[in-house]
Amino acid sequence: MNPVRIFAMSTAHPINPMNVGRSTSGTETTPAVAAAMCSGMPKLWYHAALLKWADDWSGASDLEYYLWIKAVDIRLRDGWTIPPGRRYLRRMAGLAIAETAMPSVFGSDIERAKFLGMDKSRFSRVWKPRYELVYQELNDLASYGYRYVAKKNLDIGATEN
Repeated sequence: MNPVRIFAMSTAHPINPMNVGRSTSGTETTPAVAAAMCSGMPKLWYHAALLKWADDWSGASDLEYYLWIKAVDIRLRDGWTIPPGRRYLRRMAGLAIAETAMPSVFGSDIERAKFLGMDKSRFSRVWKPRYELVYQELNDLASYGYRYVAKKNLDIGATEN
């Protein structure tokens, strides 16, 4: 079964998993099977995948905290300067979450700049490449979750044959 459907079945969010993703499996998958396929997955991978593919925000605070810490690490590593009183790193973490869940709303530089509290030219010139590093962290987590379920799906398929 398509991993996206697995994530859709793993959430309490009202979503029809049969309308999500494309399945190559001929077997019926229940929410219990979907939950079993996600068992053992690192929590942040699971939350990122649910946010991205099942519109489930239940792990957003854990993701935001993780991304904020990663943004601080990147800032220290790369020597970014931040104007006093600005909460750009924390807001970048929130923006990455919002854009992952609602890319049509936060996909433009104008909306990103507004979310961060700066003008578009400053965002495009200075903060866009920095933000993309934070956004990529979240995208990577979701991809790891997807691959985890895809591998389990292949492993289960191999044992059924």
